[in-house]
Amino acid sequence: MTIISIPTQLERYLSYLDQDKNNVNLLLSISECYRKDNNKASAQDYLEQALVAINTNPLCLKTGLLKAKLLHHLQRIDDAIACLQLLMVHDVNNAAVAGLLALLHFDTDNTEQAEYFAKEALALDSSNYEGLLVTILLKNLHNEASLAEIESLLTINSTDCRTWFALGSWQLHHMDFSAAKTAFSQAI
Repeated sequence: MTIISIPTQLERYLSYLDQDKNNVNLLLSISECYRKDNNKASAQDYLEQALVAINTNPLCLKTGLLKAKLLHHLQRIDDAIACLQLLMVHDVNNAAVAGLLALLHFDTDNTEQAEYFAKEALALDSSNYEGLLVTILLKNLHNEASLAEIESLLTINSTDCRTWFALGSWQLHHMDFSAAKTAFSQAI
């Protein structure tokens, strides 16, 4: 097996980068070569270029959102939040990122951050589902959500267990036990 020297690897990566200036893997590999060569300034420069490439590429944004959603489903909420915060470095005006951050903060009982990001998401896109959902869930904590609000979310996504739970909670609070039982069974 032939071991390629760092300068040779770097030269190859830089020549490949001429063909694809926003290739995140190449930018990260170049950064790593510079780091191994103790050129921290260049390593940092290429790392920052990689972050810009990630955040300006719609495919990378979608990938980052998908990764955060997967981490959320794996109950790795802190990792999901960190992933989304990276996406926000260069794209602070993204409703999908803000909405998912609202939901993640709600799941960690950080209601202040949940409310902040829900408002941000809805200011950017008034139909952002996660922003709407978190707003209703926060209202539901204080029995302030309306039946119409909850039902309107169910028309958007009739399989969301959180919305069914919110409906069941609303119905339970209003002493409609039979309807609450049905809603809670839908939440399971």
